[in-house]
Amino acid sequence: MTKKKTEGTEMSPEALEARIGAYFAECEAREVFPDRANMIAWLGLPDDVYLRFETNEDGKYAPYAEVLKRARLRREGWLARAMFSDKNKAQSAMFQLRQPFNGGYSDKEDSGVMTIRLKIDGGSSDLLD
Repeated sequence: MTKKKTEGTEMSPEALEARIGAYFAECEAREVFPDRANMIAWLGLPDDVYLRFETNEDGKYAPYAEVLKRARLRREGWLARAMFSDKNKAQSAMFQLRQPFNGGYSDKEDSGVMTIRLKIDGGSSDLLD
């Protein structure tokens, strides 16, 4: 990773990773789920900066995006373990895993087929023949 700081924050990717590690350690010590919203608050980043990092906006934030991807994977792992280790947490863990920012899991099979219906107003219908 690079030591370069980026616009919108004075935090390097290494510093971001260290702060995320501290957040996970705190969550583990308190036995609470390391959710995304509290992680963002812990990091002290504005939502728009976090989103820029997470989406690698303009291709300028790859080192930050990788750090945040690893954090997402850690949350996924925590939730997956919670589902199997405590039956009381299984349903809420699966709900969290279905959220896009925690993995976007689905318990429905994706057939790969999509139906699209278009309604075209105006114009000539002979264009469709």
